[in-house]
Amino acid sequence: MYLSFFNLKDKPFSNTFQRNFLYLNEYNRLLLRSLIEDLDRFNLHLVMGEAGSGKTTLIKRFLESMPSQIKCIKINYIAHDESDFIRFIALELGLSGKSSRTDVIKAINALSEQYVRVILVVDDADRLTAGALKMLIDSTEELRMQNCPFNLILVGLTALKTSLDEEGLLDGLEGYFRTYYVSGMHKADMEEYIRFRLAVAGSEERDLFDKAALESIFKYSKGLPRLINMICEASLLNAYLMNEKTVTEQTVQRAMKDLLLEEDFRIASLSIPVSPIEESAPPIVETEKEGAETSTSAEEEALKGVIEREIATKTYHSKEVLSSRVLVLDTSARMRMHYENYFTQKGISFRVFKEFNQLFSFLREETKPAIDILVLDSEYLFIKGGLESPEGMKALDILLKEFSFLPVIVTSTLPLSVIRNKLLQKGLAYFVCKPELKEIDLSEVRTRLSGFFRELDLFREFIERQFDSFYRRVLQNDRVK
Repeated sequence: MYLSFFNLKDKPFSNTFQRNFLYLNEYNRLLLRSLIEDLDRFNLHLVMGEAGSGKTTLIKRFLESMPSQIKCIKINYIAHDESDFIRFIALELGLSGKSSRTDVIKAINALSEQYVRVILVVDDADRLTAGALKMLIDSTEELRMQNCPFNLILVGLTALKTSLDEEGLLDGLEGYFRTYYVSGMHKADMEEYIRFRLAVAGSEERDLFDKAALESIFKYSKGLPRLINMICEASLLNAYLMNEKTVTEQTVQRAMKDLLLEEDFRIASLSIPVSPIEESAPPIVETEKEGAETSTSAEEEALKGVIEREIATKTYHSKEVLSSRVLVLDTSARMRMHYENYFTQKGISFRVFKEFNQLFSFLREETKPAIDILVLDSEYLFIKGGLESPEGMKALDILLKEFSFLPVIVTSTLPLSVIRNKLLQKGLAYFVCKPELKEIDLSEVRTRLSGFFRELDLFREFIERQFDSFYRRVLQNDRVK
């Protein structure tokens, strides 16, 4: 969206791992060198740090540096029990998925006889069960006792060490394992990191982010690469939308207001000092509240109207319960698949569409009484830079005129400040920030989607409670009459 505006060839602050954007400060370079040198000295390695500190990036660089005679196995997901680990490792070693732990240990020993070292890396290890951790560490110790060149690298939050200590899994292993801590950057490193990534992306402007902007980014990111990337990305987008060629402190402040509305950012940031933003934000906050209240009132009237119409035709009786259903209209096939999987798993009635015409046909033909809630992708309504799509707005007008009773939750990967006021003017008051799946690693997809669906469920449940309240009230009034 903003690449040509800033004369960039690539997005400089994507959180997806790209080899040419890799930046390691001096501390992490030393850590990486220590990890490599320690392979012959220790069998068990614990790589820990805060969320977003760059642990996964460091490990990817480590694995890239390994020579071909080393067999590297990396497990990216955490939903594994002991049997899952054995099955996964067995398949990586060319064994049957039904192989036992003993079979795996024999295969690793056989590789050692061919002078092949095996390195097993487990990411998000702090979320493993105690049983899975015990199996991994016991197997590592067994291989060590057999003088087998095998290394287990557990990567996770600092809670990993606490879990291992509480379970007593490191008892007696002193001298056989090594701990490494990945930390956030100092301010000078962060500034160099930002300039480095901009230069790789094609920027010739050394001061695209001015000094005050860099100060703010360091304050809010705490020097953590993941947060730095998210803040810089949002700041560039905001600068582009405001036609500003330099990212200033004010640009960063605007970006932070958008980011603080995104649950995946709030999860990633853990705790963000928001007082500076609060000091500069009251007018916007008050405006949003007033708009939301007005739109909710309009929504309530629409809900009341549809109930009254149904009662007038004697569709319902007081003891009947209205069923609810989610209608999804999304441009992304991948996102539609995630909706289907999530709603199926949760037992929620739903229908998924990819075009407005499909949705309209369904609504016109559907006779089953239900409270329908539409989850609408903003990409149907807005194009580059948050500009309105004429076709999309025409379809939205039809939706709001012909199906005014239908509650709508708008999802968007755009900064909400860009589209919120335009949608509030249309009477749409529910917004949820949606993760841009093309821009994140597979390892982050579940976390981002979890936050998104949690927020979506809050809106959905609120609307259902609201509808049920009006339904009961109208029925009660109808009985009195």
